[in-house]
Amino acid sequence: MTFFVGEINLKNIYTTNSSGKGSMKIFILLSCLCALITACGESPEDTVSGFMEEVVVIDSAYLEDSSTTNSPAANSPTTTLYPPVAYPIEIEDEIVIKVGDSFGYEDFNWNSLFPWNFDISQPEIVTGEGVVCAISSDDVFSVLGESPGSCSVRYPSANGGNEGFILLTINVAEG
Repeated sequence: MTFFVGEINLKNIYTTNSSGKGSMKIFILLSCLCALITACGESPEDTVSGFMEEVVVIDSAYLEDSSTTNSPAANSPTTTLYPPVAYPIEIEDEIVIKVGDSFGYEDFNWNSLFPWNFDISQPEIVTGEGVVCAISSDDVFSVLGESPGSCSVRYPSANGGNEGFILLTINVAEG
């Protein structure tokens, strides 16, 4: 290997030309480089706060089953979480009542749609009101069959923070 050893002239290190243009160019170049690094770089706080703004927090109380079951394998209670059900929900089951009978809240298995906490409000008759069906005067959650035909009913409902309607058709047969 060969090393080149030369003479260093220390007298010229701190000298500039008379107008100072050389040092000004270096100063501007370094300033632009610093501005570029500052503009492109992110501080760790910015990265964490940007990440936290994108996180959607879901309250597990909306999705938690109100009952706990005992796991036979571990003999300890477990809790099941369910996602919210999207609305509208159209029930395709055939619901048949006779003239003079009523279809009430208890006559349908709502847990087949919602295996956790849910709310259902008083039904609204969409079609067939006053002719085929009417809201019962004894129980505002019941639909009374008045004459043969069919009527469409919607139940306002909420689950997991979602609100919407459950739609079903009640067929009224002669009785």
